[in-house]
Amino acid sequence: MGPRAQHEGFPHRLVETTRRALPLIASVAAGRMAAATDTPAPAFPTRPVRLIVNFPAGSGTADTVARALCEYFTRKWGQPITVDNVPGSTGVVGAATAYGAAPDGYTLLVTPAGAVTVAQHLQKLDYDPDRFVPITMLETSPMVLVASPHLSVNNVTELIAYARAHPGKLSVANHGIGSSSYLAAAWLASMTKIQIFSVPFRGSVAALQGLGDGRVDVLFDNLGSSLQPIRNGEVKALAVASAKPEPLLPGVPTIAATVPGFVTSAWVALVAPPNTSPSLVQWLSEQFADGLRQPQLEKTLADLACEPGGWTPQATAAFIRDESERWKSVIREAKITVQ
Repeated sequence: MGPRAQHEGFPHRLVETTRRALPLIASVAAGRMAAATDTPAPAFPTRPVRLIVNFPAGSGTADTVARALCEYFTRKWGQPITVDNVPGSTGVVGAATAYGAAPDGYTLLVTPAGAVTVAQHLQKLDYDPDRFVPITMLETSPMVLVASPHLSVNNVTELIAYARAHPGKLSVANHGIGSSSYLAAAWLASMTKIQIFSVPFRGSVAALQGLGDGRVDVLFDNLGSSLQPIRNGEVKALAVASAKPEPLLPGVPTIAATVPGFVTSAWVALVAPPNTSPSLVQWLSEQFADGLRQPQLEKTLADLACEPGGWTPQATAAFIRDESERWKSVIREAKITVQ
């Protein structure tokens, strides 16, 4: 069924680490662009721009948001802006491709958390994630724990009881080793002292299909990808990983109500190759912040249950650094290994 990853045991001081991380989300929101016209426009672009998405086409939120942005900026800039899907190794292959590109703004990376905040703590990489130059946060979204309709549990308490009664039998889908969905499941297993085995899929669509037909039991996913399958009854929502209940899922509790301190979210950032000039990064950040405020982009994000980003490069960089340190602590203290 795929690589097996066992997770158990967790020092609860990491709960406090997570609590300290939460105020940063509010602070970076305050750092969003107040205006998108302050930085003088460079002579850019004069040729096509490539947005590398490090997951397959149609696989989830990152791809959908990138394509919507491409449509908008192709019209605005008068040059083709295209998505180049470069999947593999939970985003690592696409990230490495973008890392090696010229630092001229014509190749940018649209990436979820894994390739820039998690992968370096689990494996040796051909790139240094810390050298990417953050441009802006594109979106953040709640994570939801969903279950197969074939699994006879309806909440987190029942899920924990099931896992303890069937050690090592609970199959957990994810978007690949090192993805947010993988880490969230490993963290929950560690905090609750249950054993799971991980089953990687190529994105949300494939993983949700695996739940629907009963091949796997549960999945941590971003709400935007899971909302319609939940509403259609194809999967069932057990709980949300946000600090408060999610209005789009009335009656669905938080995981933290059962497992205190368990709060996490999904996000997608835009970063540039190392050594991209600060002035170009600032201009691009303002451009994308403006794009995310356009009605069509706002609708696209709302349909995906996402909160628009548009943060400054500095706020985005601070958030990514904090997330990397948080997951590094989780991986080390929980002794998460891939076997």
